[in-house]
Amino acid sequence: MSSKATGVFFNDSTKIILDAGGYYFDYYERRASDKKDIGKGHRLQDYPKELQKKVTLLQHFRSYLEGSDKEKEMKLEEEERKACEPSSLEPPLRKNDQIVYVKKWMRTRHAIMFRLSNKIVQVNF
Repeated sequence: MSSKATGVFFNDSTKIILDAGGYYFDYYERRASDKKDIGKGHRLQDYPKELQKKVTLLQHFRSYLEGSDKEKEMKLEEEERKACEPSSLEPPLRKNDQIVYVKKWMRTRHAIMFRLSNKIVQVNF
């Protein structure tokens, strides 16, 4: 995302978005009754066990998107280590309505289209 956040849209239509700092992520599930996404924020070092696989995939995607050269890998490891250390200087949790994420996407022969949570539509040719 342009905000430097990293997100994954899973096959089960759940979404997970890691903030630019790498400290917090938001997990969204679609409520069947009214088809609204319900989000819950978590710290990267403290989240429910049932999200372990999805968080691991998120971290792998983030690492891939940032590049694979050794310097970036070492920087990412350092950031992850710092994220796991308790700190009184951690940024406060933010409201879920501040997060922009992919709500739906569609691929055609000529383009990929994304509908974002802020109702912006992005088309990549």
